[in-house]
Amino acid sequence: MRMNEPLDISNAGIRRTGRRDVVIIRGMGVETTVGVHENERVRPRRLRMDIDIETDGCDAGRSDSLNDTVDYAAVVADVREHLTGQCNLLLERIAETVSERILHRFGASAVRVRITKAGMLDDVEEVGVIMERTRLPDESAEDA
Repeated sequence: MRMNEPLDISNAGIRRTGRRDVVIIRGMGVETTVGVHENERVRPRRLRMDIDIETDGCDAGRSDSLNDTVDYAAVVADVREHLTGQCNLLLERIAETVSERILHRFGASAVRVRITKAGMLDDVEEVGVIMERTRLPDESAEDA
């Protein structure tokens, strides 16, 4: 191979095992009702959400096809639709349901959800939770 020749990786013998791809969503705003105290549940509040969606090596890097990866626009739409009209006491509950939806609806092998809300405590910019979940090896994405 010459130095200026493009590398042909179509049959480079890359093993499929051990591959890990992560689709990220950062700073997603979501409106939902959440809070332990009654005054927090008077109206929906804006939460900020970051999501890392791990797959066991999708083929999009080779195929350049949206069908071979996690469609982040579909995830955002699904999460927003799911949270609209809901009322939860804890951010942990929201993180749990969002994690489960992504694991089972979008074929993720693992997911990390970070949710924050601002203005809850004096001299504290934001409070929140980070939750990580992994799909068990014997679970398929359709088992939801």
